[in-house]
Amino acid sequence: APSASFSQAAIKSSFLANISHEIRTPLNIIIGFSQMVAETQEESERAEFHQTVKDNCDVMLKLVNDIVDFSKIESNSLSLCCNPFNLSDVLREVEKRVQPMVMPEVKLYVEALDIQLDADKNRVAQILFNMLHNALKFTQKGVVELKCTVENGVLQIHVTDTGIGIDKQDHELIFDRFYKVDTFVQGSGLGLSLSRNIARMMNGDIQVESELGKGSKFTFVLPIKAA
Repeated sequence: APSASFSQAAIKSSFLANISHEIRTPLNIIIGFSQMVAETQEESERAEFHQTVKDNCDVMLKLVNDIVDFSKIESNSLSLCCNPFNLSDVLREVEKRVQPMVMPEVKLYVEALDIQLDADKNRVAQILFNMLHNALKFTQKGVVELKCTVENGVLQIHVTDTGIGIDKQDHELIFDRFYKVDTFVQGSGLGLSLSRNIARMMNGDIQVESELGKGSKFTFVLPIKAA
């Protein structure tokens, strides 16, 4: 229908405008603080400015990687490399990566399950990072917890938070590749969409249970032999 086509075009236009903003913000910070590093002689300030530059470089890198993956999914050219690996190792790596994002009044708990998976290790790590990153981004106080269970050859990874929660009408919309529940929160809005698409490529899925104001629970389901 013309209206649907127009709506999709408008959403894409809004998405591109948002991406442009998301790129400019960390880029301006990187440029500004790099100059400040060059000008200051105080070691403590230099270290602080260096960390700010690094943090925003990480934001830029994640954004670029998400856009590249999004483009590959759109062109049906995203490939997987499935090999056996230990889930516990990946969980510990991801926990270290998200640790700097934990707010002072938030406790992060990651349960490491020692189990062999046959899947794409890097893509599983990407999904887990996106799930924890998303939970921490919307949780200012309380707990973010990752737990694992296995039943009938299927792994379930649950990420539960005490954050702002999601309105029931937005439960499926948050997995749309052009949708952001809160446009004021930094990010491309691609993380959950990419994660679900990649999970389904490995014969898995991601589901959400949430209530506005009461936190959320995201579940990543993956066969132990996902190849």
